[in-house]
Amino acid sequence: MLAEKRLGFKPAFASLPGKALLGRLLPAMVHLQIYMTKILGIDMGTKRIGLAVSNPERTFAFPLKTLAVAQVAKNMDAIAGQIADAARESAATDIVIGESKTFAGKDNPIMAHVRALVPLLEAKGFAVHMIPEFMTSAEAGRFQGDIELLDASAAAIILQTYLDRLAHQA
Repeated sequence: MLAEKRLGFKPAFASLPGKALLGRLLPAMVHLQIYMTKILGIDMGTKRIGLAVSNPERTFAFPLKTLAVAQVAKNMDAIAGQIADAARESAATDIVIGESKTFAGKDNPIMAHVRALVPLLEAKGFAVHMIPEFMTSAEAGRFQGDIELLDASAAAIILQTYLDRLAHQA
């Protein structure tokens, strides 16, 4: 009744009982909540780990920062903690990590570390997705040169590839 007085006409939803309206809106609200969260992208390396983050709509990837690491194999728990902190600070609920392959299509040596990192991140409550990547650091270097955020830019390339695939699946 109040809406009718303010608008000068009766809106279509005005005749719905409250529960029916909520029943129609709730699925849309859940859909927005699921797809309005960010994703963190990772380019794993033995000296540096690049991090990137998506926008909430999951359409664009942006370089975030580069973590300097020493002795990756011995520090996996600490590295997982740093990545989880970055994901939480960025409001990311999912993590995408590059699955690095050689020219022959076999795992690069870094994949042992990637495979060890995935369950550590999942244990911290993140959904982790692996996506094939090949020479993303070299690709990032071609676009911008050797700068401080090179590894983060490589992570953004990995993440953007994943986001593009999500968009094509929808």
